[in-house]
Amino acid sequence: GPLAAWQTWDLLRRCRQEPRCLNPAPPGVAPEQSCHGMCVVDELSLRATGAGSLCLQLGTTRSVRQPYSLLAQLGVCLAGQRLPDRASNDSVRIAMLRGQLNIGEESSAEPRGALIKSLHRLRNLRAMLPEHRTDCGFWSNCTGMRVVLPKPCWSRVAEDPTACGSSERVLATTWARWTEDNNTAQLARGFALGPTGPLPAKMLLGGAKDRLCLSAWRSYLKEGAAATFERCPKPPTGGKERREKKTSSKWAGAGYFQWTQTPAPGGGYLISPSLAPGLCLAATPLLPSGPVRPSGAVDGVRAGLRLSSNVAPKGARGEQAGSDGPQKG
Repeated sequence: GPLAAWQTWDLLRRCRQEPRCLNPAPPGVAPEQSCHGMCVVDELSLRATGAGSLCLQLGTTRSVRQPYSLLAQLGVCLAGQRLPDRASNDSVRIAMLRGQLNIGEESSAEPRGALIKSLHRLRNLRAMLPEHRTDCGFWSNCTGMRVVLPKPCWSRVAEDPTACGSSERVLATTWARWTEDNNTAQLARGFALGPTGPLPAKMLLGGAKDRLCLSAWRSYLKEGAAATFERCPKPPTGGKERREKKTSSKWAGAGYFQWTQTPAPGGGYLISPSLAPGLCLAATPLLPSGPVRPSGAVDGVRAGLRLSSNVAPKGARGEQAGSDGPQKG
């Protein structure tokens, strides 16, 4: 039967407005169809809010527990807007850094799904988006005001790992162990500031060239699991042992980042984890009705994204979300 509107998505696809991507399309072929690879800009628009209103985006907050994944959220769709000059840091450019995605093509060798990843690399996200900074705990109000930190010394641990002295025993013990073992890699990275305090930087930092991919928090493929963005898995290389090492993390293997698009009976697509086809990406059921705001909020409520059973609840099938006000996801 038809799915609830908050479970189905429209795919908006266009080509990046950059010289290297704007090759003339063959006769009879639409420009977006002749665009390939990272030249493609994708947006997934939630059908519940109307065509091209709210789209899947990188969130502005993170999970409060490791691995401190960036929570997925809804934001105003950006199709048709052009990215401002690189020197500009206005709200439109910031919105585009969060909202521009790229959905890869399924491999013919491993047709298990595609990655839904950020179009922009971590170095660009860190330069512009406060929630990616590692000196203020990823808080969305990273203003540079040290008074917002529970401990003022936290602001100095990146430059001086001993800044907190004995008040942060774990840091002191960790630093002493690295020094004793002459762990030059860890000593060079040092510490960064996470949501709950200083942590080894390796736990928080990805490479500058990395992108973020859609997954579920800690790879929990179950009803109600939060949709998050984490560092994309590395492509497999070498033998089996090396492939497993390169494509796996503490929380998940590469398969947990793969998604399939299935045409929905009532139109649009169902976006499902390849390893859990009985689940789908969905907005919190029954979004509040009201005008769409640039912040990604509707009537002041920012909609989170979670995994949901791909069978719509009784009475919700085919309905537009928003008739009964906000509910907990």
